[in-house]
Amino acid sequence: MFSDKEGNVDFIDLGRQYDVIKDKIDIAIKNVVESHCFIMGPEVLELEDKLAKFVGRKYCLTCANGTDAIQIALMAYDIKKEDAVFVPSFTFFATAETVSLVGGTPIFVDTDSDYNMSAESLETEIKRVISEGKLNPKGIIPVDLFGRSANYDVILPIAKKYGLFLLEDAAQGLGGSLHGKRNGAFGDVSTTSFFPAKPLGCYGDGGAIFTDDDELFTKMKSIRVHGMGADRYDNIRIGINGRMDTIQAAVVLVKLDIFEKELDARQKVAAWYSEELKDTFIIPEVDQEYFSAWAQYTLRAKNEEERSKIIQGMKEEGIPVMIYYPIPLHEQTAYKNLGYNGTRLSRCSEIAKQVFSLPMHPYLKKDEVKLPELKELAESRMELSPMIGELKLLSKEDVQKVIPSFDNNGDVLYASGGGRVEGERFVNILLEASKAKVVNKKVSLELAGDKYLVDNKGFDIVVLATGAWLKDVLEPLGFAVDVRPQKGQLRDYKIKDNNTGAYPVIMPEGELDIIPFENGVVSVGATHENDMGFDLEVDKEQLDTFGNKAQQFLKELADAQIINERVGIRAYTSDYSPFYGEVPTLKNVFAASGLGSSGLTTGPIIGYSIANMILGRENELDSQDYDISSYITVKD
Repeated sequence: MFSDKEGNVDFIDLGRQYDVIKDKIDIAIKNVVESHCFIMGPEVLELEDKLAKFVGRKYCLTCANGTDAIQIALMAYDIKKEDAVFVPSFTFFATAETVSLVGGTPIFVDTDSDYNMSAESLETEIKRVISEGKLNPKGIIPVDLFGRSANYDVILPIAKKYGLFLLEDAAQGLGGSLHGKRNGAFGDVSTTSFFPAKPLGCYGDGGAIFTDDDELFTKMKSIRVHGMGADRYDNIRIGINGRMDTIQAAVVLVKLDIFEKELDARQKVAAWYSEELKDTFIIPEVDQEYFSAWAQYTLRAKNEEERSKIIQGMKEEGIPVMIYYPIPLHEQTAYKNLGYNGTRLSRCSEIAKQVFSLPMHPYLKKDEVKLPELKELAESRMELSPMIGELKLLSKEDVQKVIPSFDNNGDVLYASGGGRVEGERFVNILLEASKAKVVNKKVSLELAGDKYLVDNKGFDIVVLATGAWLKDVLEPLGFAVDVRPQKGQLRDYKIKDNNTGAYPVIMPEGELDIIPFENGVVSVGATHENDMGFDLEVDKEQLDTFGNKAQQFLKELADAQIINERVGIRAYTSDYSPFYGEVPTLKNVFAASGLGSSGLTTGPIIGYSIANMILGRENELDSQDYDISSYITVKD
């Protein structure tokens, strides 16, 4: 049972957008299907024409995705091994990756306080490369990050000064402008992406390239289709298969019709974000001459610790938060060979530990998500999760028929398929059923030839399910482990009503849960304390606070008997995501952690998935979504 609250917000709500344009989208897709022109159909050419006019360029060339767009442009410039291309370190990996893919060397540039490429750092890096004499400076790829144009007033003169091409990565910036000139119109060649999360997105992958250069356009058009000449069997150069699907072009065409209106709506969302948050956080900088597309609304905390607390609090309120980009490109494992030290690009390294992004889309409202919307969402998922059961919106009076002492104003959402689990009892039953031998002691993991020693016994395969203590096991072996302890406390009460077995679980706003069991037993909790380390002491003041809040829903708790107080340690990661898989460089050593407060629900499926990995069986759960290498790395 869920009480009405602000929360459960979509980070990007494509569903609401679809509701607005549903009829046009459905017709557009139907027309493509009926035409059978799935590749390079007339919608593709129409889109290219309209996008060129929208941006203000002579040519637009659509392609399969934003990464291909950059790669095609770089291939047209004939980038070679000795060529250096200057890219921001604080951005998505594809910007640098494409330089490497075509054989060049990315040179990373620091960021300004607006998160875009620093002109000062750019010129410093250009001069350094020239003085070293090992590489030839060839081009610059600024990124219009988070929707705001890079500082082309300064970057363009630098490109001209050193004779470098400028490739504008406008994947996040399409729709924005500088001095009234659209993003996508600043580079010798410019690119964008139509990934669904972008301000102008399709329902799959798609991208586009813009230029005014006749020769460059002709060359890129050829590269897009396997280096095609006169026809598809005449290949005059090496190219790629980079065509945009007609269905995706048709989708973007429909969305382009409402794009200006959506951009205006994004301005309003950003404006009230800034007004509400200006005294609390470092808000995005958008000077008067800029118009941001607001691909993201990104704030800065004072430090990483403060950010973690903020994100945890927001998630407890049902507000999704994203971190773009937690690891600058010059610190990525793939580029360790380039030898960047820890101080050279210090600003972006600092910012990466501070930034976090809030939900941003044109249909976001201040009074976001009430219970009817939550009910609708749950109903949409019932086909995949029929255990949700019957969903009802109930009044206070309706609830009191089941819980006589329920005393909270406002409607509630009731899900008949909800349940509760006695965690300790559940774990003991699983252990008993497994017939596993349990040794309750702290052990270490050691390497002994092709075996692993645990408590001086050799094993071929080891599974580390040690929660927040995973660091203790792996750090002595030379690993950095992104797992932190989170203290959780709850209190058990005995109330007078012995019919609590029929009570539903009550989940009010925030982290409070009220969980009734049989015979008048009610559990209230649980705290989420990230700054207490492995402290297992009961904090009665914390539990009293929770108990007082719970009384607002269950009056009987006011004079209930306290029968038990429990403390445990959860494991969480820097982005609050779980992970599992084989530990990098340790064959047949598997680990899972970061499950936080969802261990009882996600633990069994992750355990099952690890078992399948060990046995060489196929998994329904995609391990890439829980990539262990993002959280466990080999120390330098």
